[in-house]
Amino acid sequence: MRWRELVTGTTLLLAVANSVSSAGSSDITNTATGRESQREPRRVVLLFDERTDLPGLAMLDASVTRNLTSDPARQVEVYRESLDLSRFPSPQYLREVAAYLKSKYSVKRIDAVVAVIGPSLDFLLNEGKSVFPGVPVVFCGIDRREFERRTLPAHITGVLLKREFSPTLRLALDLHPGTTRVVLVAGTSEFDERLVTQARQEFREFEGRVAFTYLTSSTLPEILAEVSHLPPHTLVLYTTMFRDAAGNIFVPHEVAERISAAANAPVYGFLDQFVGRGIVGGRVYSTETHGQQAAELVKQILDGRNPSDLPIVEGANSNLLFDWQQMQRWGIDEARLPVGSAIRFRESSIWQRYRAVIIVTGVVVLLQMFLIVALLLETSVRRRAQIALRDNEAVLKARTDQVRDLAGQLITAQEVERARIARELHDDIGQRIAAFAISISGLKRQPLVQATAGLRDEVASLQTRTIDLSESVRHLSHDLHPATLQHAGIAAVLRSHCEEFAKLHGSEVVFNADLEPNAVDAPVALCLFRVTQEALQNIARHSSARHVQVSLTRTETKVELSIADDGSGFDPGRADLGGGGLGLQSIRERVRMARGRLVIDSAPGRGTTVWVSVAATDPAGRALSKVVWRKTGNPTE
Repeated sequence: MRWRELVTGTTLLLAVANSVSSAGSSDITNTATGRESQREPRRVVLLFDERTDLPGLAMLDASVTRNLTSDPARQVEVYRESLDLSRFPSPQYLREVAAYLKSKYSVKRIDAVVAVIGPSLDFLLNEGKSVFPGVPVVFCGIDRREFERRTLPAHITGVLLKREFSPTLRLALDLHPGTTRVVLVAGTSEFDERLVTQARQEFREFEGRVAFTYLTSSTLPEILAEVSHLPPHTLVLYTTMFRDAAGNIFVPHEVAERISAAANAPVYGFLDQFVGRGIVGGRVYSTETHGQQAAELVKQILDGRNPSDLPIVEGANSNLLFDWQQMQRWGIDEARLPVGSAIRFRESSIWQRYRAVIIVTGVVVLLQMFLIVALLLETSVRRRAQIALRDNEAVLKARTDQVRDLAGQLITAQEVERARIARELHDDIGQRIAAFAISISGLKRQPLVQATAGLRDEVASLQTRTIDLSESVRHLSHDLHPATLQHAGIAAVLRSHCEEFAKLHGSEVVFNADLEPNAVDAPVALCLFRVTQEALQNIARHSSARHVQVSLTRTETKVELSIADDGSGFDPGRADLGGGGLGLQSIRERVRMARGRLVIDSAPGRGTTVWVSVAATDPAGRALSKVVWRKTGNPTE
């Protein structure tokens, strides 16, 4: 008994514990699930009857999505599905789409569905229990006439759109007071015809004011041809055209563009999606406002509100909207628009569009102008400086020419004076000394001289010294002005001068001459002689050369002189920089006066070569002559 009681009691305790444990576990699970659900994003499916790339649906999609996701505190994921019913209207297709959506969203918790336009709502009324069971639905894009034939369950609410046609017509007549005819263009689909019926009812109040023409039973080409030849004072109103009389399917906004392009009268419409596609504008139905109203209902549902507690909304959602380009096309004054009108597609002024570019360009232009002015001033200063420099150069050149002319005149005068002194030495002093020598020679032959041996020796010594004096005077006369240039020619004079140089300085001199005795005119011959004289004198003073080679040649047009030695050499660059000695200056000046060319090739340690080329004026003659004077002074032919 006690065992059974113990077992029974234990069983009861376990049952109670399990019960409490299950309850606690259930509470914990529910709490965790609630926290997890709070952390999960809310999911909304937008269900469209057509493709979302159509302008009206794209505008509605953008408006709903923007308003749902604008609050950072509420994380919302938006999914989009397109039924594409206009291209695939069969019941079998709808059943397959329903199965596809059911399978697709079975793994996700959907918090709300937005049915865009009537066919989407009908799809959810038929298939929603299986595809989105128990999910709240918000519809939009449906007017009251279409809504009245449907019975909605409690989990569905929405926003009714309110289409109005008479406000736009009244506005158009105010902007065009002389209008006598109004042409309404629409299609033949069920939706098109429903809009035309509503428009006819609203236009009755204007029938006594203007005449109406309804182009609703024609093909689109026929309508385009008709609106292109409308009489004056006509307005065109366009509703929609999903299908024309020939059964062709169209997108309404594309038809709006074609009608506006073909019409010879202003075209007005009733949907904001047509603004910017050719219509002038009007009091148009605002797709953006309608989407915002639908999104507000969805957000209330996401916050926990029951759809049955949210009444269906039907508010004014039209705006005064106009296209600036069409206003310019038809000459509509902006001042005549109603207060609160919005104008789109306004072409901004050049300043508004390119303000930054204009400012930057202006700054760059100003900088360029400043630089140009600065450059002009600098150019002017530089030009004046160049003019002054040219003037100074001209003055300097004139003075240099004067100095050179003066130097030439001095050299010429020097040569004339040398010639005069040489003649005096030769003709006067030389002759006297010679006569003195003859007299002394005769004195030696006198008996008195013979008698005195000491006197004889003295007289002999006097004779020798007199002869040496005569020879020195002759050399001096020759150096001052070689008179033999005019008679023997430059080759003979240079031959003699090289011979005397070899005797006096003990150097080996090789002389080569390749011209006739009178093959060079006197000024050129004198220039070449003085150059040779100065060059050999520089060799004797500075070179310490053992071998010297002097060459004189003649071509058809010039005479060339070359004087080369194997002496110590020098740096011509430093000599030019420092002005050189008087000998080099004399050589350069003489060659310049003869209009010749001078080249001095030398370097320390490898000798010097002086090369002179002077234009010849006399006919050339040829006579090869080569003489070598060695240190002994004996020539070798």
